[in-house]
Amino acid sequence: MSSSATMQQAKTEAAQPAQRQQSKASAVQSELSDLRPQATAQRQLQDTANNSPQSHQLNTFQQMAQNSARSTQLKAMSAMMNAPAVQRVERTTSIYNRNLPSNVVYRKGMEIVDSTSPEAYVHISRNATGAEPTVNIQEQPAFFNGLNEGNKRSHINEAGVGAHVNLDQYTVANNGHITLEGRYAYVMSELANGFPDLGAIKTGAPVADDFTNLNFGSYAAHGNTQVSQRDIFTYISDYAEQAEEILNGREMDDELKGEAQTQITAVQTETNNFADHLISNSPLHEIGDDDFVHYGGAEWNPLFPVDFVNHPDGEPGN
Repeated sequence: MSSSATMQQAKTEAAQPAQRQQSKASAVQSELSDLRPQATAQRQLQDTANNSPQSHQLNTFQQMAQNSARSTQLKAMSAMMNAPAVQRVERTTSIYNRNLPSNVVYRKGMEIVDSTSPEAYVHISRNATGAEPTVNIQEQPAFFNGLNEGNKRSHINEAGVGAHVNLDQYTVANNGHITLEGRYAYVMSELANGFPDLGAIKTGAPVADDFTNLNFGSYAAHGNTQVSQRDIFTYISDYAEQAEEILNGREMDDELKGEAQTQITAVQTETNNFADHLISNSPLHEIGDDDFVHYGGAEWNPLFPVDFVNHPDGEPGN
């Protein structure tokens, strides 16, 4: 082969890769050109959808819902934080009974001491002694100021701020015992999900629907009965910890979450301190640790039902 022919062949072979690359580039460019109208059409459709009345309406509703929920939480938080501090006032409630509807004389059956504080959910109870006076409803019509139920009446007396009720008669012999109210667990479950009206709960039904009252007293004096191994202070701390765990798993404003945590701590502390006060200042403090047990009321279920586990943001399941 001549040198000129050889050089021509080399030039042709050298040009082939460049021609192939140019051909591929042209094909890609052509394909992109073909896709441009589709992309443009998709963008136009998306813009139309975003600007449609339905889309604007949906966005408006979503924003209203978010603003409404936050507004409600902020109002509740503001009401709680701006409310005047409630000092603990001890209150004695005496329950009176009569045997027959025709009787005008009521006899004292039991006595309870609790606190008016909306953050304290514990009380001490005892049976009446035979020496306590009876009440003639005709002679003292204004004596009873509560619990007007058939053959039962009650008299409520509040001590002064800082004053303490005498608890000397709250003995084991008089069936003296401490009660952790079911409302404590209910309040904790409510605080884990928002800002409940503690004042309304405190003045409402004395027993929560989902949590019974738990009684703590002498194991020997109550037929050697023990419902659970936890003492009253363990129950108090356990349910506060569970409420905080639920709260920490929720998606909510950090400020609101912080205020809810503060309220959980306040309820736990006041309930714990008042329980300690009632035990320490009554003959119940003489009961040995092994004999002072949870003897009455079904053990509370944890505050972690399935819907909290499946919805850590706090939204209940269906």
